[in-house]
Amino acid sequence: MKKELLEFIRKNELSPFSSAKTLLKSPESIFKTRDGKSVHQKVLSHISRNFVFSETSNLFNMFDFVFDSREIKLRQDFFKEIISLPKTENFFLKYLSTKKASWKPKYDVLVVTEDSATFTKLKEMGCPVRLIISESDVSLLESYDLVQVINCNDFSSAMESLSQAVFLKNIEEVYLERYLEQLSCWKNNLEILKKYDIGVETNQIVNELDLMLELTKEDSSFMLDRDFVEKKVDEINNNVSLKLKDFMISGESLFQLMSKNQIPKEINSMIIEEVQKSKLPFEVLNIGIPVTVDEGELEKEIKRQNAGEFFEFAQKVKNNSSKLKEIPSLLKKLSDSLLLFDFISGISKFLENEMIFPEISENELLVTNSKNILIENPKPISFGLNETYKCSILTGANSGGKTTLLEHIIQIISLSQFGLPLFGEIKIPLFSEIYYFAKNKGSENKGAFETLLNQMSKIKPGDKTLILADEIESVTEPGVAGKIISATVDYFINRKCFLIVATHLGHEIQKNTPEKTRIDGIEAKGLDADFNLIVDHNPVLGRLAHSTPELIVEKLANSEKTEYFIHLNNSLKKETASIKKKEIALVYLVAGISSRFGGKVKAFAKIGPNGETLIEYSMNQALKAGFNKIIFVVSEQIHDLFKQRFNSEYNGIPIEYALQYYDKNFRDKPWGTVDAICSATKLIDSSFVVCNGDDIYGEETFKILFNHLTLYQTSASVGYNLVDVLPDFGTVNRGIFEIDSEHDVKSIEEIFELSKENYSQKGFNEFALCSMNIFAFQKNVLPLLSEILIKFKQINKNRKSECLLPSEISNLINNIKKTCKQIISLNYLSFWYV
Repeated sequence: MKKELLEFIRKNELSPFSSAKTLLKSPESIFKTRDGKSVHQKVLSHISRNFVFSETSNLFNMFDFVFDSREIKLRQDFFKEIISLPKTENFFLKYLSTKKASWKPKYDVLVVTEDSATFTKLKEMGCPVRLIISESDVSLLESYDLVQVINCNDFSSAMESLSQAVFLKNIEEVYLERYLEQLSCWKNNLEILKKYDIGVETNQIVNELDLMLELTKEDSSFMLDRDFVEKKVDEINNNVSLKLKDFMISGESLFQLMSKNQIPKEINSMIIEEVQKSKLPFEVLNIGIPVTVDEGELEKEIKRQNAGEFFEFAQKVKNNSSKLKEIPSLLKKLSDSLLLFDFISGISKFLENEMIFPEISENELLVTNSKNILIENPKPISFGLNETYKCSILTGANSGGKTTLLEHIIQIISLSQFGLPLFGEIKIPLFSEIYYFAKNKGSENKGAFETLLNQMSKIKPGDKTLILADEIESVTEPGVAGKIISATVDYFINRKCFLIVATHLGHEIQKNTPEKTRIDGIEAKGLDADFNLIVDHNPVLGRLAHSTPELIVEKLANSEKTEYFIHLNNSLKKETASIKKKEIALVYLVAGISSRFGGKVKAFAKIGPNGETLIEYSMNQALKAGFNKIIFVVSEQIHDLFKQRFNSEYNGIPIEYALQYYDKNFRDKPWGTVDAICSATKLIDSSFVVCNGDDIYGEETFKILFNHLTLYQTSASVGYNLVDVLPDFGTVNRGIFEIDSEHDVKSIEEIFELSKENYSQKGFNEFALCSMNIFAFQKNVLPLLSEILIKFKQINKNRKSECLLPSEISNLINNIKKTCKQIISLNYLSFWYV
């Protein structure tokens, strides 16, 4: 399988350094509807999160949908081999990149030719080349250290007069230094790859290329240059001058001898001794008092030296020509191998020991204790269809898990086709046609109903066809919907298809159940303390789910809190609903002193017409949203200032203070925003919003986040259009959100030195969504942040290193898949100081 994957990489010219994923023609899919293909793509995306290179996920395209169990077995054997190997890390691959050549030959090389076709080919090869068309072109070549001549007939005699000209017969011998230039682009990559085990063959390629890279290293032997000579001559004259002070000869006698070009023997010996100590060649010096540089000889010596060095290196290149010619193919092999390594390493992270490879069956779909890989902390489910029951009418409450079960089946099919294992025991036919009709999100209308019927009329029936339908009654009238579902099921069962139909019309269908059809139920058992349905997602086979409208109404009454829902709930329950107001705290990070604000507390800047401070403006906006507790995270330096201004409440809302402390013996500043939140852990006893105390976020922002925490169990943030949060002057750092199609945050990348002038050059448009350090959290994030901070302090000893909230939230999302909803708001205002 590895050979086939490498061949696929080569055939499609995939590269680990592609800036974007190559669009390849996907194999013909067994998923015949857009909804089915979408779920299949979610499965691929889930696994692909473990890959570093964008191109790696393209390798899934090699795994065509197949209908031969022997091919599935071969794929399973490949992945079993991966499971048996020690897990490999691929994180270091993100540090690899393509760079410009870090090496060029010291000597000037030029390739010349009279042939235009040869000239074009050499240009494409990246050689320094010139087309010779006249005698004057030849005269310009004398300044080059090396001239390589190929396909020159008319001017060959003129070329022969150049001592540095070398005549070549084969274009492959031209400018071999280009291979070293190409290799030097990989210098940093090779240094990284040498540190890791990426497979015997790949390690061997890395070592081989690294040896060739040795050719580009500077010669450590002594090389003469003018600055060095002049420095040494000064040292010689200084030392001679010092020794002359102790020499017994009158100045007049010394002058007379020097005027006759005579130097006393003892003084001459003294000079010779100093020259020898300097290790300068005598030929480049004029021996006398003082010693001087012989400019002509020095220039000749440097030329001889360089010529020797250039010749020696050119000779090394020539002697290694056969090896150098292998560099492009070796780099291509390495590039391909890195993609394969990323694929295998990423897959190994997905595979777990308790996973089981599915069994291919002829006519039975059996799911036993299977877990959904796309759900956090999934509960195992069991389900089945066979020749006795070819259709399941799946009944149950909204949010009960009917849709999840349908998409779980698609997930099982996707992974089984790839030959990958799953959680739980699976028996599954090799379906060739899968039709998934997801829940209609539009309104009931004639067009939607006709569209659905037309789609179903095009289904290709057979014993390898699976039909999944989710509440198709929503596109037609309730009275006739049950009859249509029953007739549809009857039609396709008679044509040997398998079906799973999720519906609320179990009672209607039960009155006229088609043959080989079973009615199953996913039941809600009640409400938990937060008014969420308690649902057993494991379907009860053969039993219609109990009706749960009372539970749904109770949930809506206690979460939405509208008069209608409350009235409806009271009418159904015959008692008053007890509505509990959920407490949500607001945590302000105000421990810092602004250096750009003259070392003052920026939050106390007076910006309102009545002297309102910046922090008061922010609190007034927040309290309109409904927050019922404020926590200030302050430093020792400003604790008293805040306490004096606000004491223990603001407009009737209690205020508490958390002290962010740091040991000044070991630190120059606090440990950052994660440390600030952890400082307030004992005071936070509910879900909470955390934000800066020196920014104005707007009423809408606080309202959005407050409502989110009231209604949902996930964390959230707010994104602002980049152009709206950049200063008119200067640069700032901003965390840029990457969000998926579900509006969940995938990552937050810190981008440094952004300005209104350069953001497009850095690859962003004005609508890029960025973080302004405001987040809504559930309380259960606190132990996670505490654990992060402990580890951060253990490995970061720098006095100024900071554990920053956006970066760590991004890591949490990627490491444990903590959902963080990203909500757009445009009302942001901040104050800039130049």
